[in-house]
Order: sequence, then C-alpha cells, then structure tokens
Amino acid sequence: DITYDINWDFGDGNTSDEISPTHVYASPGTYNVGLEITSPIGCTYMGDLESQVNVIPSPIASFTFAPAMLNQFNTEVRFIDQSERADQWHWFFNDEDQSLFQNPTYNFLDTGVKEVTLVVTHINGCTDTSRQLLDIVPMPTYFLPNAFSPNGDGVNDVYKGQGDLIGVRD
Repeated sequence: DITYDINWDFGDGNTSDEISPTHVYASPGTYNVGLEITSPIGCTYMGDLESQVNVIPSPIASFTFAPAMLNQFNTEVRFIDQSERADQWHWFFNDEDQSLFQNPTYNFLDTGVKEVTLVVTHINGCTDTSRQLLDIVPMPTYFLPNAFSPNGDGVNDVYKGQGDLIGVRD
C-alpha cells in the first residue's frame, strides 16, 4: 500500500493529515495556510498559500427603542439600530408587521407584551438576530366625582364617572 505523508497547517495552530481536510476558523483574521507532502520514495513538497484564507467578522445585531415607557396613549416606538457590520435590516414586530428600514418607527395596535426581532445581514451573507420584549401597559384613566349637586343648575347634577375605560374590569 503506497501512502503519502500529508500535513496541513491552517495558520491558527491547528493541523490535519487528511488529503482534503475541512477546517473551521474560530476567529476573524487572515491566515497563512501551509502544506507539506512527502511521497513514499521520500520526495517532499512544501508550500505556503500566504493570505489565502480571510475570515470576515460576522455582524452583531443590536438595537434600542424610545420611548422606554409605553401605554395605550403612547404606542408609537422609534427603533434605533446599534448593530455592527450590518448591510441589511429586517425587523419583525410581534408577528403584526415587518420593516426593512435601518431605523423604523412602528405604532403598535394594542397593549400587552410585544416581541421585536431584528435580523441583520452582512454584505457576505452572514446573519445575526436580536430580540427584545416591549410592554405596552394599559393605563386606565377614569374620573369619579366625590360629590354632586342635583339642583338642576347643569353643574354636577348627575353622579357619573367619565374617562377611558380601556383595561377597566370592574
């Protein structure tokens, strides 16, 4: 059985003795790959493939939003992209809607906890995802007078509350 001795040096401290190896680089950077082959009769080939592998950093998805306090009177949210190395943005608003803008504004339709997801894409096609929960708090507002004057003058004649009953249960 005739065999060749093969030694790949991937330039990051890892090696392989396979004919056609597969290697995953753990960190971004430019790596010099070397190959040494020795034939069964002792002939040796040594070669460097300098700067042949360039590992590009992946994008990092991140965002903030304003205002921080949301309620049924204040449901419009401005999203601020803080991603790194992003070339495209795809926002998902609680399965209600989507946006491809970098810094969109969105008006939620109802109160409750909403999940916002941002998927960013690097120019080389790599993606990263960031998710945050927003709580749009129902704020019942209701005024019930503590006195009334049923004298027919049109001022406080009826004991009746007024206001927004959204979120009021009893």
